[in-house]
Amino acid sequence: MNEVVAMPTPIRPLSLDDIVSETITVLLRRLPQFLLLAMLANLPVIFWQLLTVASPDQWVAPPRFQTITETSPLAALLAYVLNGRDNLPVFVAIAVAGLSGLMQTAGTTLYAYQLTQNHNLTLAQTLQQMLIRLPAILLGSALPTLLIVVLGQQLPKTFWGNSLFVLALLIIYPRFLFATASVMTEQATGLNALWRSLQITHANYWRVLGTWLVLELVIAMALLMPTLLIGLSSINLVLGTTQRLVNFSIGNLTIFIVESFRSIALLYLFLDIRRRQGRRRQGRRWSDGQGAVEVAIV
Repeated sequence: MNEVVAMPTPIRPLSLDDIVSETITVLLRRLPQFLLLAMLANLPVIFWQLLTVASPDQWVAPPRFQTITETSPLAALLAYVLNGRDNLPVFVAIAVAGLSGLMQTAGTTLYAYQLTQNHNLTLAQTLQQMLIRLPAILLGSALPTLLIVVLGQQLPKTFWGNSLFVLALLIIYPRFLFATASVMTEQATGLNALWRSLQITHANYWRVLGTWLVLELVIAMALLMPTLLIGLSSINLVLGTTQRLVNFSIGNLTIFIVESFRSIALLYLFLDIRRRQGRRRQGRRWSDGQGAVEVAIV
């Protein structure tokens, strides 16, 4: 008896709506856990903020909605580079916020990944794994960031120089979006995670770029309200201690939710591309090994 064995059918890519809806579902289902994880990862930022409240003349607050360009460490870093600043306290404050944001991304990615695999990973275990893999995460993020900073510092601070910098950012940054996801889900080392991210995005650059830009646009729209609230409360140039604490609290809570959303959405995009690439490789191996689609079944 002969039976036709069909080739594996391609997996339909998750649409942006699918990614957003799945992300929101996972985030809302475990919102207290994600918020607690974010708070623990951001303890360095919270401590630094308290120092700025106690001694505002001696400390520069880390990016947490001080201005519209500081809605994330990346946005603050870009503003720092494009403005040609040479201020060590400002750079250190951005670095502290960036480190905390990176730890939150790593912890959120691992915790959400375990949920997709139906594994119950505790927050303590998540934090432990995050700290163990922190060197690889830092290496995987430091090299692209250093490249962007050096490029921004070398280009002239003119319209064309800034335009070239933005163009280079759109070419470089999306290719390394999945370095942290590779470290946390595949236990890759820093350099291997960078190479893995390049592999994942090589044939999917436009999809990754488009999804990332749309996600950032959605996030920017969601940030309008908290940014407006903090901006209205900061009309007076001199803020009291209570108002500064309120501003920091609103900014931190918003960042906790936004960064969790971004991390989970990019995780889903990473897993979807990885799954489809694996299915295509499986199909090629099947074709090469059998030589024909029709095989005899005894």
